[in-house]
Amino acid sequence: GLGLGGVPIADLGLTFTVPGFDWAELCPGGGDREVTLDNLEEYIEGLPRTILSESVLPALKAMRGGLSKVIPLESLGVIRPEELQVMFASDEALTDWSPASLLQAFKFEHGYTSNSPVARLLANVLSTLPVDTKRKFVAFCTGCPRLPVGGFRALRPCFTVVRKEESPKAPSEQQLPSVMTCANYLKLPDYKSEEVLRDRLLVAISEGEGSFHLS
Repeated sequence: GLGLGGVPIADLGLTFTVPGFDWAELCPGGGDREVTLDNLEEYIEGLPRTILSESVLPALKAMRGGLSKVIPLESLGVIRPEELQVMFASDEALTDWSPASLLQAFKFEHGYTSNSPVARLLANVLSTLPVDTKRKFVAFCTGCPRLPVGGFRALRPCFTVVRKEESPKAPSEQQLPSVMTCANYLKLPDYKSEEVLRDRLLVAISEGEGSFHLS
């Protein structure tokens, strides 16, 4: 019969709750209802519905209620979705990427300062990237392809660049940058040239596209 890793569905101990959150039931009495082969399809349909829709409805209703106290909701009908995107998620924060502004916006720690040679190499490389690649860099480091209003300076936690420890298996020039996406944290090897830094950074961005990194 159908199972996971050779274990039958009935033996997995699943109930109609969100895994890890026993209080979040997929249906009334879901905590006492076991998942079996007969009701597996219902469980598979109910799990994403609960996580992606029903669980966020209270927060959405609260936001709607709060917003309605500031702006009449009917007046928002004149604003197109494209205009809202420009207001809240435009590419304006991707335009002013001069080396000087980046060095001021970034926080350098654990082996680097804004005066470190590799810090200047990084700022020079980033300033020359096309907008599409800038989006990919931001997504690689933060998990989101757009910056908030105010750019890197407005990120919380602060966007931080640290020195990546050299591996005994490979010198810095051969290593790729890595990230801690949740913390807006870029671990950068101590590259010696813009060419190498650009190449390694673009490879890391490409390899990490569509994934989520803790380290």
